[in-house]
Amino acid sequence: MNKIIKQKNIIHVLRALLVGAILTCLLSAVFEVTAFAVQQADITLSVRQIFTIEEGTPENEVFTYRLTPVTEFAPMPMGSDSVSYDFTIAGTGIGQIGPIVFIEPGVFVYEVNSITDDQDYYTIDRQVYTISVLVTNNFEVTITYIRDGVKVSEMVYSHSYKGTVHQPDVVPPTPVPPEVDPPVVPTPPPAPSPDRPTGGTAPKTSDYSNPTLWITLIMSSTVSLLFLFWFAWKSTNRSKLTNS
Repeated sequence: MNKIIKQKNIIHVLRALLVGAILTCLLSAVFEVTAFAVQQADITLSVRQIFTIEEGTPENEVFTYRLTPVTEFAPMPMGSDSVSYDFTIAGTGIGQIGPIVFIEPGVFVYEVNSITDDQDYYTIDRQVYTISVLVTNNFEVTITYIRDGVKVSEMVYSHSYKGTVHQPDVVPPTPVPPEVDPPVVPTPPPAPSPDRPTGGTAPKTSDYSNPTLWITLIMSSTVSLLFLFWFAWKSTNRSKLTNS
């Protein structure tokens, strides 16, 4: 009887030890997962954009940038494709890249550049920034920006626009037709005077006297001469008769 009781106690003890071991393993796994989840670093990168309008009114004030990983398998922001992450900034302002989550320590290198297409009247900053992210074993992060081989404090892009000033639409004046002089009607030549010779081929003289006047004078002279002859003849005959 005592032997049976001892065997049962041993079984209970073994069961308790087994349950304790299982619980210990589960708790250890939970603590390890929690500790692993806590061991990460999140960063957000900033890009400052300066847009200057020198003259005119620009049609577009939005510029596009691209983040490209240089280190293989470097973490990327949410929304990126397999090789790059594109983002835009409008006017003068600040663009954000991230968050980028690092779940293991190391050095991760990226590049940022402007990929906006060239446009008339725009001067676009094509500078390339190199970004080095150092994640320590304690998941402390150090970010370094390099431009033209020199360490800088931030990423800054300066774009400008110098276009033409828009002139208000000017309605051209309605053309006025030129004044047209009325057709010149030739004045008919004056009718020839009755005392002037007419005819196409008659020789021209300087005598423009009235022929009717001359005819009248000749006839008057002839009548006068005839009257004088008649009067002389009659007087002669009368004298003859008297002398007889």
